[in-house]
Amino acid sequence: YFWINDSSPKMIMHPVSKHLDGKDLSTNADAKGKKLFIEMAKVSNENKAGGLVKYWWDKPEKKNDPKEKFSYVQKFEPWDWIIGTGAYVALMEKNTNEQINNIIIAMTIFSIISIVIVYLIYNYFINQTIIKPLENLNEAVLNISNGNTNADHIEKKSNDEIGELV
Repeated sequence: YFWINDSSPKMIMHPVSKHLDGKDLSTNADAKGKKLFIEMAKVSNENKAGGLVKYWWDKPEKKNDPKEKFSYVQKFEPWDWIIGTGAYVALMEKNTNEQINNIIIAMTIFSIISIVIVYLIYNYFINQTIIKPLENLNEAVLNISNGNTNADHIEKKSNDEIGELV
């Protein structure tokens, strides 16, 4: 949700805590004593791009149980409005942990698939450059030594060690 207060700070509109609408918030402090609306006015007045304020605030569904929260506030200068929105740190941690777990799972799957592909390519080339030529050489030698008249020579297909042996 979004809320709006001014620089004094006075609440213009809060969609959840409607009892704050129209009230002076200069003495309003969080559970740790931080005057959060004074801080929000300071941050938004000092930086036109806005900024973050960290404080403790009750979740809408749980009263008197403040949780750590980050809020982004930015000033709309023509009306002296400070517009804010926030997220609870615990929720951000949960979402971050879920995203990290998803990234780890995706990287693991990608790594396994990559290893399998590299292994298959490696085996194919080993088979083509070492195993198959050795099998052909062995077959030709057996044919010649058995007196097979169709095998009167061994075809040399490479200039490597196996080709030299042929």
